[in-house]
Amino acid sequence: MARYVRQAERFFADRGVDAWVIACNTASVVAPATDERLVPCVDMVEAVGRVLPPPTAGRVALLGTLGTIVSGVIPRAYPDHDWVPMPTEALLRHAEEGDARSPAVADLLRQLRDELGQSGATHAVLACTDYTCILPAMIDALPGIALLDPLDGAVQAVCDIVRPTTTDAMTTATPQSRGHELAVTGHHPVDIPALARETYGLEFTTTATINIDLTES
Repeated sequence: MARYVRQAERFFADRGVDAWVIACNTASVVAPATDERLVPCVDMVEAVGRVLPPPTAGRVALLGTLGTIVSGVIPRAYPDHDWVPMPTEALLRHAEEGDARSPAVADLLRQLRDELGQSGATHAVLACTDYTCILPAMIDALPGIALLDPLDGAVQAVCDIVRPTTTDAMTTATPQSRGHELAVTGHHPVDIPALARETYGLEFTTTATINIDLTES
């Protein structure tokens, strides 16, 4: 996966993007750590740090795939917090399909509520971007837990990167300027441009779904 991340970075660099996001926690925890990026990059480990409460706020559950949890990367990145790792593979399989309100999801969320209650966690980091697909159901099912969505942190980080570029570009803008473009890889059950507009106030002139031909070598 680390090799695929490097290939994806080269793909975006060749297309002249201003920033790219590794919008996957599992990929982020194996992404090569380097300060020599071809393009400014935001990963979800960094994004987690932007939404964490102070260490004194209480225990923090880490919800994610088994790969993200077993890696231990996020707790090591923020060692001052009291972490409770909780893989949620079954729930995420439903989230990937946008299945937010089925009886199976309701049962899984009740189990998660019980586990969180037993753990003593007061906050939960949603360390998988697929949770966005079922976030309203999670909010309803877990009323006593502060749900922390690193996607908010990722958006903040991207805005920090592109806003200076936008400000500089405004002085030389012409009617033919392209404006902001959004490229996403692969299908997702959530309408990403609509989410960006309605949740974060981000408007893109054009959007495109692109395919990256990743190789094994």
